[in-house]
This record gives sequence, structure tokens and C-alpha cells, in this order.
Amino acid sequence: MYLSKYYINLTCLQVFNIAGHLIYWGDAIVIFPLSETNMYAIAPNVPTERNNKFAKKFEKRFPGQKLLEVMSEFSFPTSLQYKMCPIEDKSSGSTTIQMLIWLLQHKMLLQYHTYVYFMPSSKGL
Repeated sequence: MYLSKYYINLTCLQVFNIAGHLIYWGDAIVIFPLSETNMYAIAPNVPTERNNKFAKKFEKRFPGQKLLEVMSEFSFPTSLQYKMCPIEDKSSGSTTIQMLIWLLQHKMLLQYHTYVYFMPSSKGL
């Protein structure tokens, strides 16, 4: 898709205000850039019934894939690096990434963030 045909004369401040509004009201979410070292796990309140509305949407978007099988691969926190097999062809890796994006967009996966706090003592290092 070419964004140039959707050109709108907005300032960055206006775009940030609109994005903030959409995020606040739950009509948009922030998805951090995908990286091989990011950790993903199943969100706690995801429906796990066999034929729920998400399973049907997922199977329509990714024929031959089962939502519960894909979700089971994230039952423990998993990195994208672990999911991508270097032996498989590039198209299967692209499909894996598209499935990951779909799961993030539908709030079925959580991305874990690791923060390191450095707190020196009064004695120094």
C-alpha cells in the first residue's frame, strides 16, 4: 500500500493527539517493532474455546492454521528468534510473523519488556 495517496496535511502534534485519543479509548493499540529477542506470551484473559469468534477469524485469515495450536506455542514466554527456524523457507517465516502481528493486534499475546535498574549504594560501586 502506498501512503502517498493518503496524504493529509496534519502536523505531528495533531497526529500524536489523534493517536493518543484512539489509544485512550481502546480503538488503537501500540505494537512495538518486532525483534528476534522480544518475548511473547499468551494474554491472561484470552478465550480458549475451540470455536470462538477469534478462532474463526484466524482460520479465515490463515487457512490451514489453528488458533489454539499457534497459541499453545506461546504458553511459555517465547522469543521470535526461537520460533523462526533457519532451515525452513522464507515464506513460512513471513507467515509466522504475520500470525504474530495478528495475535498482537487482537490482544491475544503480550510482549514482555525487560528493564534493568542500576542503583548504586552510598558506598559506590
